[in-house]
Amino acid sequence: MTALKLPGGSYLFLWPMVGAAVAFAYMLRVGTDRSETAAGLGVVTLCLVPAFLLGISMTSLFYDALGFLPQVSTALVMLVLGLCAAHLEALWRTFRAWLPAVVLAAALGLAAGGALMPYDAEHPGRDTMVYGVDANTGKAWWLTSAKDAWTNQFVGSEEWQDEARDFFPLGRYYYRAVASATADALPAPHVEVLSDETADQTNRVVTVKVKSARQAALVGVFMEKEVRLNEARVGQREVPVGEGPWSVFWVAPPQDGFTLWFRLPAGQPLKFRVMDGTLGLPPGTAPRPDYLIPWFGQDYLVPTDATLVTKSFNL
Repeated sequence: MTALKLPGGSYLFLWPMVGAAVAFAYMLRVGTDRSETAAGLGVVTLCLVPAFLLGISMTSLFYDALGFLPQVSTALVMLVLGLCAAHLEALWRTFRAWLPAVVLAAALGLAAGGALMPYDAEHPGRDTMVYGVDANTGKAWWLTSAKDAWTNQFVGSEEWQDEARDFFPLGRYYYRAVASATADALPAPHVEVLSDETADQTNRVVTVKVKSARQAALVGVFMEKEVRLNEARVGQREVPVGEGPWSVFWVAPPQDGFTLWFRLPAGQPLKFRVMDGTLGLPPGTAPRPDYLIPWFGQDYLVPTDATLVTKSFNL
């Protein structure tokens, strides 16, 4: 199956499976008693080398490449653990009396490592801090993914607030805490309607131009969840529409803006929110300490150390 669906990548599954098959065959050949000896455990462990060399290394790569789909990495880890069944069974029979001590030692080791290895300039931690302004309500927010000594000066003890969900629709999946802030006078993204036609009784076709007044490095467009699109294009490129709310990000957009073309059911309002993001927090913000570095999220579309401005439109 993998040779057909994943040409050039089937070896990632073939060699770990071959190693596991050899381990099972060895255990069936020599029996349970001999497989639990030091030599037997050594043979079974050697058979797991392909699984660990390929499976574990690819897990990290899959996580980086498919950040929005962590279940892929989880599935790969489960496949590797499944291939370890023979080895784990032999270890369980031989060392099961030691299991509580091993678990306790591992827990103590992790706790000691966390306590004895604080973050510093050579081993920095990471977090996310964003300042955002809602141009419709005039409210401003601090958003962060981690609560530490630096971010606490902005968010304090506050946690996620549902009111901020409308400000940045994806924010609730990445940010842990949100706090109100003083709103700066920042220009909002601009939307110009180029055409709005209803050619027949079933379809409405709308073309708009989106432009960042701040010449932002990132512009995002988020449809409201009740909007159902039949077709969408960004510039000349068609962007698929699915069952969920439609959204798109444009990194380094043209300075004169870009066009969006939508086909939707006739009579349906077109409601969406535009967000633009520039690098840097407002002037006067306390600088980030050297033991903390910015984290851009696993898909690199979650901004950090940035200023966001959003505005909603109803056409």
